[in-house]
Amino acid sequence: MLDLHSRKIVGWAMAAQMPATLVCAALQMAIAQRNPKPGLVVHSDRGSQYASSQHQALLTKHGLVGSMSRKGNCWDNAVMERFFLNLKMERVWQKDYANHAEASTDVADYIVNFYHGERLHATLGNLSPIAFEHQSAIKKPIEVSKCPKRLDHHKQRWLVFYVAAGDKSGWIRCLSCVFLRSISSGESAKRAAMS
Repeated sequence: MLDLHSRKIVGWAMAAQMPATLVCAALQMAIAQRNPKPGLVVHSDRGSQYASSQHQALLTKHGLVGSMSRKGNCWDNAVMERFFLNLKMERVWQKDYANHAEASTDVADYIVNFYHGERLHATLGNLSPIAFEHQSAIKKPIEVSKCPKRLDHHKQRWLVFYVAAGDKSGWIRCLSCVFLRSISSGESAKRAAMS
């Protein structure tokens, strides 16, 4: 199970076959690690394990919403499929495991030590999942900038809205900040607060 925000693998389980209990074990691990709020969307492919009553009951028990890929559309699950490809290319295909226990230990090591802590992701600003989560946890103040008197850099970023249909008077709002000005009189800032 992959957290789409940070690309961190938050739940996994391994077995020779793929019964419903396997995907439920991975989901339970993810729930224990993340303690998600009700309403979280859990996306999967259309495998019978994910459609099983056992998996659906676990989702319902924790207030999670199941989501499945559309039939014949692999793109819905592309991020997870990319992880599996990376796992195979970077670790599994380079090893010759003696048994299932050795493979399970090595895959867990790849996830916990390399993938989470060292592997960089372009999507995360070239950070590892752990570094990205640490950076995301830092509370940054909300910045509200003031538009300068020269508005040339905002020419393409104005939203025009009128008081009445057909009326050319009203307000324009800069989309890159909260600056408002009248378009009928050309006044400078009338108000500087709009969400």
